[in-house]
Amino acid sequence: DARTFESGCVQEACVVTSGRPLTGLGCGIVGIGCRALQSAEQDGANHGLLGCHVVFVPASVAAPAVVLRAIGAAPVLTVGESPDFLRRGGIVNFVLEDGKIRFEINQDAATKADLRISSRLLRLARPEGTK
Repeated sequence: DARTFESGCVQEACVVTSGRPLTGLGCGIVGIGCRALQSAEQDGANHGLLGCHVVFVPASVAAPAVVLRAIGAAPVLTVGESPDFLRRGGIVNFVLEDGKIRFEINQDAATKADLRISSRLLRLARPEGTK
């Protein structure tokens, strides 16, 4: 269904509420789906990765570059939590800074995936590569 938002989590359990309309957003999404993806080789081949709008790549994934390569320039928002996730081509990376969770954005990778990041979100992001 084109009105279902699909997310994927590589090698992790994925818990998402689905089936209820998301009200007040004005986007027409009626559900959220989630796929537990086992590996880039397995799921990339059957379009598991490419069928998602967002793919989360946790730090526990041994080869995030393989996942990012499988997605390529497809319009998929890639989210990670590894120190070199953005350098490898990921779009959003969560980092822990002074006990708070912050995020960084790789604008070049977003552009290659034909995704636009709002200027408001970019202002909230931690500058890429800062410690």
